[in-house]
Amino acid sequence: MADLRSGEWLHMGIADVNPLSDGTLERVPFEPYVAALRNWQNILGRSLVLDDDPYDKPIDLADIANAARKLNVTPDADWH
Repeated sequence: MADLRSGEWLHMGIADVNPLSDGTLERVPFEPYVAALRNWQNILGRSLVLDDDPYDKPIDLADIANAARKLNVTPDADWH
């Protein structure tokens, strides 16, 4: 998706779409998002590899809030 004002590509998810010379599209991981996800997986003690049952240990929202408090996370200044 492009920014409506600038026309520049917006990074809105874990992967971007890269147009190839033959007109097909390739999904490419957006590394800053991948790094952030891996960081939170480490903080919350989650596996970094897909196991047989990825839903066997759900994370409670309170665990995420507690981790954010410990890290003293502040909101993005540009968030509206």
